Amino acid sequence: MSVGAVSCPHVSVGATGRARVGESGIAVSQLVAETTAYGWSPAELHVQRPDLALAEIHAALAYYWAHAAEVDREIAAELADIERRSGKVASLGKPRRP
Repeated sequence: MSVGAVSCPHVSVGATGRARVGESGIAVSQLVAETTAYGWSPAELHVQRPDLALAEIHAALAYYWAHAAEVDREIAAELADIERRSGKVASLGKPRRP
């Protein structure tokens, strides 16, 4: 998908290719991950993130359903990065043996 070529209002795609919501700049993948992890409805997501208009949340979810494979890959990459960094952090705390 080309930069800026998005058919959902309130959602834009920047130079990194990551879809973001409105003025907040929160990633669509972040909202989808929260919705999935916590089982939140759009209304509950709005309660948890009052800085987002309900219309922005619905637009982000609509964008997700139109680009699910792309956003799912982004979420999977984020989770893999977290796992990779967690391993590094955990290994930094272990004392070295002489």
